[in-house]
Amino acid sequence: EAIVQEIDRISKNAEYNGIKLFDNSTAQKNLEAMTHDGFLKAVTKRDTNGMKKLSSVSPSESLSGTYSISTAAELKQLADMVNSGDRADGAEFVLAADIDLSEFNAQNGGWTPIGSIGYDEIFEQYDLRDFMGDFDDNGYTISNLYVDENAVYEGTGHSNVGVGLFGTVTSGDIKNLKIDTCDILGNFAGAVAGSIEGASKISNCAVVNANMLGESILGCISGYLGTSWASDCYSEGTVTGGACIGGLFGRVSVPSQYNITNCGTLATVNATSEECVGAVFGIASGNINDIFYDASLNSDLAVCGSSDVTATDLSGGERQVMQVGIGGDESSQIEFSTGYKVASAKSLISGSLESAGSLENIDKFIEKISSYQTSLGAQENRMMSALESINVKIENLTSSRSTLQDADVAKESSNFIKSQILQQASATLLATANQTPQLTLRLLSSLR
Repeated sequence: EAIVQEIDRISKNAEYNGIKLFDNSTAQKNLEAMTHDGFLKAVTKRDTNGMKKLSSVSPSESLSGTYSISTAAELKQLADMVNSGDRADGAEFVLAADIDLSEFNAQNGGWTPIGSIGYDEIFEQYDLRDFMGDFDDNGYTISNLYVDENAVYEGTGHSNVGVGLFGTVTSGDIKNLKIDTCDILGNFAGAVAGSIEGASKISNCAVVNANMLGESILGCISGYLGTSWASDCYSEGTVTGGACIGGLFGRVSVPSQYNITNCGTLATVNATSEECVGAVFGIASGNINDIFYDASLNSDLAVCGSSDVTATDLSGGERQVMQVGIGGDESSQIEFSTGYKVASAKSLISGSLESAGSLENIDKFIEKISSYQTSLGAQENRMMSALESINVKIENLTSSRSTLQDADVAKESSNFIKSQILQQASATLLATANQTPQLTLRLLSSLR
């Protein structure tokens, strides 16, 4: 724990010339200017006093109508009822308070996703159960979510079917949801839902302080989004995995009648492979518009790992351009970014600090910093080379200036000598002219 705290302290406080080296403040400030209490769209909280509390519903009752949820126990009750076979089709659930899920920690097996797996006693087997209702988080926060795919699906004969607060959402509507601090371990994983499909809608959802760890189909919001709508969603955290991973969604397929709009991420993506890995989307196709991200967090990654997706870079204010030559082209300029952010050290720990997963994550953490250090070193070398070139040019210009100045002195010296010669010649002629009368008189005197 002390080592983790020291790494966090260094990453938060390391500065050079007043610039934080591992914290992209410009992108964060730009995002804060876009948000309303942590959401991209302002949330007007609904009055839940007149709604039926879910705790008053018997597990054997069918879910229909609108229910309020205000405790972790009620949220767990919803998961149990859906996973028992009632998929809540036509029902709506509205949060009435913030909910802390820390009691469902790793020691207790973690959280079982809403819409994941259930046991069919008739056929004596486990079946997949998806959530088909509406869920309005109502602007409240669900915190300390921990989900481990192995703990959820071990012994069921199923895997890769959805890991998150929700497992699989089909024809559902999830909105105004904020998840703060989560650890999601597995594939087809996202903090909001592992898989969202079947004409579902997800809107105005925010995930912060996320730690996603798996092999494939990972994103802070959702691992998979298919034939559905997503709008006004953003994420912050770390995504570590292999194929089809992104800071927002792992895999996206939204045909023309569906779309993704006004969504973005400030998440760091750590990839163990190069197969469909992007800063925002791992693999994506369809109608995607108004995407934003922080390029400095994943400088080696494109917005999408499979295709060209246009996005706005919120870290633009961190990029610096230094003029090192007399020309106006790129060869006379050095462009670099001072913005850089690494994941919280706590997000790198999978289980114990000594576990294989944690050591692998820390190695990637060190590798990423080393890569950034190499990039800064290359920029410094280019600046030193430019400085040497400028010094040579200064010497050449000084020599040229001196040559020009020396040429002027020579000219003035020549003019001075010329004036002296003319002056001396004039004096000689004048002296000679004065001597002529005297010589004439002497000649006449000698004739007497």
